[in-house]
Amino acid sequence: MAAHRKAWMELEQDIATQSHNVQMKGFEFQRNRARLDAMADQAARLQDRINETDKTLATMQENAAEARHVFMKTEQRTHQAQDLLTGAKATLATERSMREEQELEDLNMARHNATLCRERSAQRKKLLSRLNTPADERQKRMSASP
Repeated sequence: MAAHRKAWMELEQDIATQSHNVQMKGFEFQRNRARLDAMADQAARLQDRINETDKTLATMQENAAEARHVFMKTEQRTHQAQDLLTGAKATLATERSMREEQELEDLNMARHNATLCRERSAQRKKLLSRLNTPADERQKRMSASP
């Protein structure tokens, strides 16, 4: 009987150990399951962040492309404006030069006309003085001139 009791107790001990092991495995399973759920939640949050970052990156790339496009247009327009300004300055310089040349020509023409007027005036005075002198003096002058 002692052997029977000993076997019975060993059997009860094995059953208790197995029961305890099953409970521990259940707790470990629950703990592992909770850990896996937490990791899955964290992975989902990380995936959401990655998706948001990808969207932000795509938006930033589009904005950068648009900024490059606007910069290129602005640079092109700046060059066009510089070309127009250079052309306008050249045109103004040409016009100024032409105006100065015209003023010089007008001044030379006025001097020439003034000289002609003085010469004509002198010729008229001579002619008038000849016409106003008496006939005797005219003949004397004519005979005295070669």
